[in-house]
Amino acid sequence: MYEHKQDWHSALSVARQFHPESVNKVFINQAKFHLERRDFAKAEQAYINAKEPEKAINMYQEAKMFGEALRVANKHAPHLVH
Repeated sequence: MYEHKQDWHSALSVARQFHPESVNKVFINQAKFHLERRDFAKAEQAYINAKEPEKAINMYQEAKMFGEALRVANKHAPHLVH
């Protein structure tokens, strides 16, 4: 319900309290919301919070923002730097 209203704070609060295994899903949906609005910084943070740095890296690669992709990889997924 809160996700549909883009009330991410409430959605996370409910997920943490009643269904902790869905917290990452809320963060992924939040990232998609921000990505649709081309707010890459907020989308990146949501992906990182979801423990999905690879999705943030892919997002930047698809946007041809290779410097940002490398920055995220260096900081959050050094095994992907090559």
